[in-house]
Amino acid sequence: MNRCSFCGHHYPPESFIHKGKTNKTCSNCLISKAEKRRKLENNKTETTIKTSHTLCDYVAKLISNAKNTNEISFEIRIDLNNNMFSMATFNNLKSIVRLIVDKIEEGDDYVWSATTAPHISVQFSNVATYYFTCSQCYELEREYKQSNRKRIVRFDCYGKLTLHIDVPAMEAIIKLHHNILHEKPENVSTPEKIKQQIFI
Repeated sequence: MNRCSFCGHHYPPESFIHKGKTNKTCSNCLISKAEKRRKLENNKTETTIKTSHTLCDYVAKLISNAKNTNEISFEIRIDLNNNMFSMATFNNLKSIVRLIVDKIEEGDDYVWSATTAPHISVQFSNVATYYFTCSQCYELEREYKQSNRKRIVRFDCYGKLTLHIDVPAMEAIIKLHHNILHEKPENVSTPEKIKQQIFI
């Protein structure tokens, strides 16, 4: 029995052959992912955002409107010539990405985890693509030893977030796909009031 790299379930070796090719992902997951991608592409919305507050509000509005369909897919272009970014930020792509991801998380209440190293352009400076996955996606599940520690609730949400940052063109492109708008992760961060008391 082989383990599917996507859903984590174990299947016989023949379940990993699709269109004559052996994969690490089972055929069911490959077909399901392809169908969901096609469906999401048909429902995709695109807009241009000028400010950080607009980005947060826009994402929150899309999430609210998607309650009926229980899925979301959108592409947003961000004009980097706005008050969300300072000139110092443009020399550090990671800080631009962190600002954008923070605003998206503020708008949708999910947590996005970086999954791979960024694809940095070798031809142009300050151009890169960053990849994130929903922290509650089964794809990020790891095999743990038995313990009493509470596990994060996982979903087959296929949550993906891609950020393409192009400083020379002064724009960022956000692509977000979430097949299931599942329950939000538990907020375990320290409240701001307590942080202030600690540092007094």
